[in-house]
Amino acid sequence: MKVTVKEKSETKEYPWIGITENGVIVLFFDFQKGIFITSENHNIYSLGEYRDNWTESNYKPFTGEIVLSNS
Repeated sequence: MKVTVKEKSETKEYPWIGITENGVIVLFFDFQKGIFITSENHNIYSLGEYRDNWTESNYKPFTGEIVLSNS
């Protein structure tokens, strides 16, 4: 019997936008470095908060649309 396993390597290109199961959205621009965009619980981080210790494995690619506005 022959068994062949082909793993799909998930390579992310920066920048990319990630979202957690709890709805936290971060714009990543380097490994574990990014800025907070929004979440369902707006009090968790400040808008635009930079961190260099986001755990990227907690995020999946966000495929929706984000609209920024001054109004």
